[in-house]
Parts: sequence; structure tokens; C-alpha cells
Amino acid sequence: MLLVTGRMRVGDQNQGLAQSCGFADATGASPADDQVSGGHCGPHLFQERMAVVCGCGRAEPVGLRLHYVVVPRAGEMNDLQIGLGQVSANYHGLSGENLLYRTEFLYMRSKRFPSEEELFENYRDVAETINPAPVTIRTLDLGGDKLISELYVAKEVNPALGLRAIRLSLKEPKVFRTQLRAILRASAYGRVQIMFPMISGLEEVLEAKEILKNVKDGLDNQGVDYDHDIKTGIIIEIPSAVAVADILADHVDFFSMGTNDLIQYALAVDRINEHVAYMYQPLHPAILKMIQQVVIAGKQAGIPVAVCGEMAGDPLCVSMLLGMGIGELSMTTRAIPVIKKLIRSISLKEAHEDFHNMAGLSTAKEMRAYILDRMKKLLPELDEKGYLNT
Repeated sequence: MLLVTGRMRVGDQNQGLAQSCGFADATGASPADDQVSGGHCGPHLFQERMAVVCGCGRAEPVGLRLHYVVVPRAGEMNDLQIGLGQVSANYHGLSGENLLYRTEFLYMRSKRFPSEEELFENYRDVAETINPAPVTIRTLDLGGDKLISELYVAKEVNPALGLRAIRLSLKEPKVFRTQLRAILRASAYGRVQIMFPMISGLEEVLEAKEILKNVKDGLDNQGVDYDHDIKTGIIIEIPSAVAVADILADHVDFFSMGTNDLIQYALAVDRINEHVAYMYQPLHPAILKMIQQVVIAGKQAGIPVAVCGEMAGDPLCVSMLLGMGIGELSMTTRAIPVIKKLIRSISLKEAHEDFHNMAGLSTAKEMRAYILDRMKKLLPELDEKGYLNT
């Protein structure tokens, strides 16, 4: 089973929603339609979309199920209840496997940190609306270019490698504990999972889990209900985490690979720097080996491995990812119809063969040429409509 996640605005009508998800002819969608506009819930409320593709291969029926979780932007929290109500009313009964909730927007909406009650009420509403499907709440990913005025961080020369994500949470344990308390309390109202971003090694996982344990003990002492078996996972987006993935896998319940940052860190390339952006290569042999290493570590430990980032929505990468054994992909809205069509057009055996053939190549140029030729033959209509960027 393959999970496919995307993003769109809240409040879209059912027909446009179905078309953008690929219920209509996938090749009729515009490559430029990254987000579906419209809706009465405000222009800055977003939802994560989950499409579950059951099976792979031309001869196999493929079912598509959708799910949503609200991701508010700064200053738009007043519309949250409306957005959740719209989701519940229009899409009640749809089922999925996992939903990602990015939480930093709750912190960026004002000049102060949100209180535990504010966070709890927000997480609870999402958990109740999504239930019985689980929602994965990513802990605070502030830092770098995302900060609030209450949190002073000295200006950094290279914020991408600085105090951000889990590093910031561990440096500010009071803020971290407040968020964890809110997440745990919300877990009593639905199926909630916790995911720590930007993990570089086991020490950070152990420290984060120790704080989580202390928060659980505090709630136990107060008699507060929560899911005592709540699952915790990590985002693998730093090469050091890849190198010790087998160690990390023994301490978490799931992996999610953040390929955008992973490629940037592994290849030492700033992808927004016009002088070196051409070196940002998802099909670099080193990147493929890193992903494969994490997949193997996940399989050996019996935990699922997801891929998020631009690779997950790139037709030139999906067959290879399927062949590796990836079963969960997260992508932008415009990619979902294309990826759905691709998955329906290729068998799992062919995907394994693609990965095997690409693993024998030595350069990103060779790999790209191979898979581009495969996709043009397999889905020529995608090439004609510009989905296969040559």
C-alpha cells in the first residue's frame, strides 16, 4: 500500500477537490496548479491531503482514499474551527493511514508563545476531526528563517545549520514541555503520533524521549488522561542520521525522510544559490544509497519509512522509490494526479527492475537519462504536457 500526501486550501468544493486529487483524468491537470484556490474559510488555511493508493500495477485495481488536516498560517487562527467543521461535514468517513500536522505556524501567528491550553485545544480539534485516522504532529520546527519575537536567537551566518528544530526545542525545554503536554493531552481524543525534526544522532532522540517521559510522569501525577502507547518518530534529513539509521530505528516507531534538506546537506549545495543550484541532484548516487540505507534499517527494525520533499512528487523518482520499498510519499497538490497515474501504469516488478538498473549506474546524469527514457515510453502523455522536465 502506498500513501500519498499533498496540500491544498481549506473549503474547496467537492468537484474541484476530486479533480485535483486525480479522480478526473490525471493528464488533464495543469502542471502549474500547485494549490486549488477558493473556499470560504480564509485564504491562509491549508490542509494536508492523504491519498492512499492500494496496490501497484496495471492489472491491479487501485483505490484512492483522502484525508485532511488543517495547517494554519500566522494570523488566521480565527478560521480554524470553520475549517475543521468544513472538513468534518464534507469528508466524514474517508479513511487514511497517516496525516502530518506542522505546528510552527501556531507559534508564528503572534509575538508570544501560545499557551498549553491554546495548543491543546488546537491539537484536540484536529485529532477529533481526523479520528479514527492518526495524525502525526511534528514538534516545533522554528529557527533558521522562522522565528518569533519572544524567542531571541542571535543572527546566524548559516541558519540552516544553526539553532533550529529539535536543537531549539532541547535548548528551550520549557517551551518543548509545554508543546509535549498539549500533544499528549490531545492524544486522549484521537490517534496522535509525535515526530521530532532534524535529528542528527541518538543523543537527541534519547534527550527528547526523556523529556517526553518526564512530561508523561507529570500528567500521570495529575491524573490527566492521554495515550500511554503514543508512537514517536523522527525526520531523517541529516546525513549523520542516515549513517546511524540502524541505531535510531531501535528507539523510534517510524522514520520520515526529509529529502529536500538531506540532498542539500549531503551534497553541500545551497539550492537557492544560482551559482551551484545545478548541483542539487536528487538522482545523485549518494542520495539513492542514503535512502536505501534508511529503508533497509527500517525494514530490519520493522518500522515504516516515508519520503517527503520534492523527490516524492517527481515522476522521475517515484518508480525508483517504489522499487526500494518506500510505501509512503508526501507531495504538493499538483503532483498527486501525475503520481497516481504513474503508479497505476507500472507494476511493482517493473519498479524493482528500475531501481536495480539505476543502482548499477554511476552518475546522476546517467540515472536521469535512464528513468527519463523509461517514463517517456511508459507515459508519453506526461511528457507532452510538460510533467517530465527534460
